[in-house]
Amino acid sequence: MLRSETLRSYLERGISQLSIEKKQAGIEARRLGQKILLGKRIDEHLGAMLPVLMRGERKRNKVHPSELHDGCSRKLWYDINEEEFSDLPDPIPASLQLTFDIGHFVHLYVQECLRQQGILEAAEYPIRNRKRKVDGRADGIVNLRKKRYVLEVKTHGDFTTKHLKYAPIEKHEGQASFYANELIQQGEQIDGIIYLYINKNTSEIREFIRPVRKDLVRAMNKIVDEGLSKTLPSKRKCKVSDSQRACSCPYRTTCWDQS
Repeated sequence: MLRSETLRSYLERGISQLSIEKKQAGIEARRLGQKILLGKRIDEHLGAMLPVLMRGERKRNKVHPSELHDGCSRKLWYDINEEEFSDLPDPIPASLQLTFDIGHFVHLYVQECLRQQGILEAAEYPIRNRKRKVDGRADGIVNLRKKRYVLEVKTHGDFTTKHLKYAPIEKHEGQASFYANELIQQGEQIDGIIYLYINKNTSEIREFIRPVRKDLVRAMNKIVDEGLSKTLPSKRKCKVSDSQRACSCPYRTTCWDQS
């Protein structure tokens, strides 16, 4: 079994060193009478980079497992058939993009910790099924005592930590279970899934080891089958056109104009 204490010791040591270096840098800056203006520069740079980042978004003619839990088969159908957007989503604020990027770097940090211990077999493990147009990446494949696990790493804040007492978040279970099931169907040995939740504020680690959720996989496969059908699925996920979910959909107008 993977011991979270081992990971925690790696992370705490690294974070502690960064904290010491940050304090020393701050003391030196004050001694020199320098003003810290980098925060504003970072915000401006991220704001300028967002249009470039958004052009590099996921391909729309693929099935992305992270979007399938409680997903919409009509939206997937539009994606697969590369329908033109009828409603442009609001741009991501620079501060939110920075939050996403920090989460990505935490992923890299954890993967490197596991790699150094000889536990991580592969990071960003590709999950593909050409027939079903599945295109995704698991955070990693972990080897422990001759057992092979899909690794799912999530970063979060204090609010989520309070609700992570007994089990992973179901949406995350769905995504990781879909990955694991695809690998099993392709003949690979997968003995379960390890979920690591890391609080970005405190570095606290919550760990869960769970089997593949077949019930969630079946529900997600149903959405995939409907999304890959030749005709537009008849059932809408949204009950009304002005719901929060509908208003964030890039196909809202098209969807509600069609039966």
